[in-house]
Amino acid sequence: MAGEIFGFKAETWEKAKLEATCAIVRAGRRGDLIFYSDLAKQISTITIQPHSHEMDLLLDQISKEEDAAGRGILTALVVLRDEGISGSGFWASAADLGREIKDKVTFWAEEVKRVIEECKKHPLCP
Repeated sequence: MAGEIFGFKAETWEKAKLEATCAIVRAGRRGDLIFYSDLAKQISTITIQPHSHEMDLLLDQISKEEDAAGRGILTALVVLRDEGISGSGFWASAADLGREIKDKVTFWAEEVKRVIEECKKHPLCP
């Protein structure tokens, strides 16, 4: 059906994306990272599993929209519980955005620092 993403109406998907964005921004304002599982719990508009294809797509869209708005790759703050660093989707988004990654940890740490600063003045999340 047209206007749907994974069976969700486009407007419902966009609302869930805003919930996810603001959950990440709230963590960033505290200077924190957020686990995929905790992020999934903070999205109430739809039910989404932390390590699902749907979550990957949601975070990819957020990454690209935030970067296009000049605020960096916000999803750098979403991390794997066991590893403490972003998962493979973050790296795929960064590559799609044309980011040059010579040292993964350094690149990720710099992006985290940048987006935490951006979270302090994020216009979409009160």
